Amino acid sequence: MCHLQKPAGPIPARPRSTRCIRVRRSPLNGGARLVNLAAAGQRVYPPWQLPHRAQTLMGFGWPMTGRMMAAGLRPTLSIDDVPSVGGDMFATMRTAFVVQRGLDGSLDSRDLLEFATLDGAQALGLGIRTGSLAPGKDADVILLRTDDLTVLPVTDPAGTAVASGHPGLVDTVLVAGKVVKRAGALVGVDLPELKARLAASRDRVTAAAGVPLDSTWSPQPRA
Repeated sequence: MCHLQKPAGPIPARPRSTRCIRVRRSPLNGGARLVNLAAAGQRVYPPWQLPHRAQTLMGFGWPMTGRMMAAGLRPTLSIDDVPSVGGDMFATMRTAFVVQRGLDGSLDSRDLLEFATLDGAQALGLGIRTGSLAPGKDADVILLRTDDLTVLPVTDPAGTAVASGHPGLVDTVLVAGKVVKRAGALVGVDLPELKARLAASRDRVTAAAGVPLDSTWSPQPRA
C-alpha cells in the first residue's frame, strides 16, 4: 500500500515520491489491519496487490477487493504483467467485477469504473487534476463507440463499459486536452515503425535469454 508524500504548494504534474507498506497475506487482511488502514485515512494503491487478471491467472488466490471494501478502503486496478495478461484495462475491470460478484455478489459497474479512474488518480495524489470530468481538471477523456455490434444497443453506459467493453471501442482519446487518438487511430505515431521496434526488442530479449519462439519454452522452478 503506497501513500503519496505530498509536497507543499500546487499539485505537481507527477507525484514526487511515495511511501509503501506491504500488507502481508494473513487472516487479518480481511479485518483489523485493513480497518486500521482505513481509519488512518489511507487509500489503497498497490500495483502488486490488485492486478486481478495476473493474480488469479498465476494462482495467487482471490483478489482482496471485497475485504478492502468491507474495511472501508477503495481498491485501485493495475495490469502488472502485460506479457501474461495483456494491457487491457477493460478486461481487468471485468475480471475484478466477475470474481467479486461470484464470491459475494457485491460491486456494481460504477464501482469498477471508479477503481480504474478516480480512485487510481486519488491514490496517486492526482485526484484534484484527473480521474473524473469536472471543471478545472485536466481534459483526460476517452470516448467509446456505442454503435459497435458487440455492444449495441447501449442502455447502461457504465455497465456496457465494464461488462462488454474492449479496446476496439476506443474512438477518441484526449490527454490534457490534446487529441492523441482520433477515429480509432493513434495521432502522430508511426505505427509500422513502432511495431517493428517492438518485434526487434522481443527478438533481442529472447535471444539473450535463450528462449525459443516456438511456444516450447516454459519457466522452470528454481532449484
